[in-house]
Amino acid sequence: MESHHQIREHLEATSSYVDGIFRFNSSNITQQREVEIRDAGALRAPEGNDAILREVSGHHSIVVMKREIRRFVDSIPCGGVILDVGAGWGWQWIGISTYRPDLLVCMLDFSEQSLLTARKVLRNESPKSILYINGSAEDLKFEDESINGYWSVQTLQHVDDFNKAISEAYRVLIGGSPFASYSLNIQPTIRFLYKKLGRRYVIDGEYAEGINLSRASSDQLAFIQHVFGPEVYARFTEVLFSPEIFLKFPGRHKSIVGKIDNLLSGNSMLARSFARQCSFHAVKIE
Repeated sequence: MESHHQIREHLEATSSYVDGIFRFNSSNITQQREVEIRDAGALRAPEGNDAILREVSGHHSIVVMKREIRRFVDSIPCGGVILDVGAGWGWQWIGISTYRPDLLVCMLDFSEQSLLTARKVLRNESPKSILYINGSAEDLKFEDESINGYWSVQTLQHVDDFNKAISEAYRVLIGGSPFASYSLNIQPTIRFLYKKLGRRYVIDGEYAEGINLSRASSDQLAFIQHVFGPEVYARFTEVLFSPEIFLKFPGRHKSIVGKIDNLLSGNSMLARSFARQCSFHAVKIE
């Protein structure tokens, strides 16, 4: 497809290609300590997709996020190009070349090792369906209005310059294309529990050594509205999945509780209060 061909040509002309990954000069990436942490985590990744999914289920609800990504993919036109920013190990794209063989998914991450792990996870997918790109969310190496959908999960919550990352997302999106970014929610109930237990609950600051966290906030929403226009909405997911208080089992692949969790996703008071994730959704005005 013409748009796919143009993306590949642009990447070939502007980056180096080694081990199946398009690599850009990473000297402008300021989060070097986090890159090291992500690389080390990917090197410890278990072998085999079943083991990968078991590992992932301690950090994400697989059932919930599979449904979320299906909702997103279904909004992309035939022959479209999706940019996944902070793609990590790529587990969420398992089966994409069967479900939507017309799409091209550009998986971008600043961790080369994460992308190498993703290549193993997605080894059964068509090479026409996925590209692996080592780069930064704050400096996307794509041409203006070249992407049909921007997808990101728990990545923009860690970037140094959130506003720059949002501006880059808007720049590369074609008019009429969707934007979706998921971040950790500020959970009143969990925050209260942490306070009672004397535990530190990070809203905006150093979350772990070398990793900063800025949970989804009204300021972030306001800036996205400033860039994309007022028709931006929030969605709350992973209501029953909460590894912070040892509720990891709802995250398992094919979990029945995960399916119930899907029913609770949305914008209700229950979801707002308990959901682990808050996502912002927009469409670039044509």
